[in-house]
Amino acid sequence: MYLRFSVSGARGIVGDGLDPKLVLELSAAFAGVLGEGPVVLGRDSRTSGPALVSAVIAGLTGCGRDVVDLGICPTPTVQLSVEWLEAAGGIVITASHNPATWNGLKFVGSKGSFIPPSEVERLKEAHRGDEFNWVGHDRIGSVSQRDDLVTRHVDEVVRLVDVRQIGIADLNVVADCCHGAGGTVIPSLLEKLGVRFRCIGAETDGRFPHDPEPVPENLSDLSQAIVEERADLGLAYDADVDRLAIVGPDWKPIGEERTLQLACWSLLDRGERGDLATNVSTSRGLDDVAARFGVKVHRTPVGEINVVETIVERSCLAGGEGNGGVIYPRLHLGRDALVATALILELLARSGKGILGLTGDLPTYVMLKRKVPLPEERVLQRVYDRLRETYPDAAASELDGLRLDWKDRWLHLRPSGTEPVVRIFAEAQDTDVARGLIDETRKILAGEDD
Repeated sequence: MYLRFSVSGARGIVGDGLDPKLVLELSAAFAGVLGEGPVVLGRDSRTSGPALVSAVIAGLTGCGRDVVDLGICPTPTVQLSVEWLEAAGGIVITASHNPATWNGLKFVGSKGSFIPPSEVERLKEAHRGDEFNWVGHDRIGSVSQRDDLVTRHVDEVVRLVDVRQIGIADLNVVADCCHGAGGTVIPSLLEKLGVRFRCIGAETDGRFPHDPEPVPENLSDLSQAIVEERADLGLAYDADVDRLAIVGPDWKPIGEERTLQLACWSLLDRGERGDLATNVSTSRGLDDVAARFGVKVHRTPVGEINVVETIVERSCLAGGEGNGGVIYPRLHLGRDALVATALILELLARSGKGILGLTGDLPTYVMLKRKVPLPEERVLQRVYDRLRETYPDAAASELDGLRLDWKDRWLHLRPSGTEPVVRIFAEAQDTDVARGLIDETRKILAGEDD
């Protein structure tokens, strides 16, 4: 049995850590920490979604909250709708990139971004203390449905870019929605952007043909479709459409890390200016993009809300995370794969270079990502100490886990906020160097965990 709480909310395996009773109670606790107003509800396409929708609605309406149910839709659509409807907050039923056996709740505050860690703690305390504000029969909340806000989201994104320029470029695209919530928006978005496209996995039935994380090992269907269509590029989305990964016309994934780099390049290239924000696990490629245009990159702990808070504090132009998540505050303060798609297609159209030509203009890095079972906290701290001893020449930061930096490489080790694992990241300009950092870290982990 396992349930994980983080700044991204709560998630677990359905029936073994996450069940309707827990979801009802968490929703009731959330109702108690919000200000006045209705709560927006949305979900991805997982087969466990309908049962959990009923639980969320029971928890919210039982505490007197009116609920605006958007049905299956992207997480960023819920975030935007909270702003548009001036709601008290929102709940998204999703486990994002996790396998189909998982589900969870993402909690959105009144400003349309995820609630900060302090409010997550308040919610957890309310849940642990059974602090639920149940109301009498005459104050039970109402439920209404809205099916127009997904369309509004698409339209707002389309307004951010030069559709005429994209249309003239006559781009040919294949998109993989992985039977997730992307099927509600991506075909419409690509049509309105004026590209030729084929969409695979547009059915919103939650029957994922592969795990919905858009990493290279899950993109073989998309690669095959690119070959069949002779497409200019492929676009891969996770289950709740806040992450985008790109595959080139040579059917090879160019990596999630490039998504944020290209989206920020697009904004800076069209004349917008401002610093960028990202987390400590994101590639140095973003620093290269920033240096090209004379702006800075501000690093944060991992977690969307941490990046959002830095974007606000530093008045950044944009930001996001190296997992394919792009945040453009001109639209809203949340990762949004629709925004990423539009900005990257605009950059392709403006440059005329093609996706391989664009990425070829940036320094090449090799980033390796591994995960191992999560040890006890005391074991992890000993691993941090051993790594410092092993690499005394590296600049060390404990902003989030442990990051070690050299001029030509870096290593980051941290416990995941969404899975019971430790994540290990290493980046260098040479594969063997990055692999060596990973292997040494895993050896130290194995030794300390004996």
